[in-house]
Amino acid sequence: MSTRDEQLIGPMAAFIGARLQYPCPDINGQGNPWTSTIHVSQHKEKFFFIRVYCNLADDKLVAQYWAFLKDRERRQEGGEQFYTKMRQNVVDMVKQNDEPPRDFFQRCVKHDAIHYRKVYMEMVALQPHLLSKICSGADHGELLFKQVDEALKELDERMSKSDDWHKSYLKKYYVDTVEELKALFQVIYNPSIRDVMELRD
Repeated sequence: MSTRDEQLIGPMAAFIGARLQYPCPDINGQGNPWTSTIHVSQHKEKFFFIRVYCNLADDKLVAQYWAFLKDRERRQEGGEQFYTKMRQNVVDMVKQNDEPPRDFFQRCVKHDAIHYRKVYMEMVALQPHLLSKICSGADHGELLFKQVDEALKELDERMSKSDDWHKSYLKKYYVDTVEELKALFQVIYNPSIRDVMELRD
């Protein structure tokens, strides 16, 4: 590892941490600032490896995003015009619930996982020779395999060894069964444009 590469690890960690939670700027006073509901608690270089400590679908950020959507719906019903419209399923969810329902957490964690993988993989594309320094020991390493089959194999191996892993993954991704978890990972590793843009509604 060159001295130049060693010096890049800290800035790369900061760049990943910033991108995971970067708020999108308003356009003409309107917009949706929510890039994700990922909470980054720390980013740093540790023994020449990137470390970005973060939570997907963070409770507090999900609540804040929900409040943003509730306020937007209230303003729209009051006659305010917006350049973009929320999808009808999101409008219905906001109208029918005072607090964010489990479906909303599922929506957020799916988008966060897609965004997390995208940010890391783009950093790998910029510095491919530092792949192990970027991905080894990442908080959500199950999202950073090259192919979904590799990720599913890792999930199976971990969950077969410990019931704690099994419960942890189901809870983390807001699913009830392993089949639902695997179906979600297919989406995370091979997202449609709609999947990628979902939090931007």
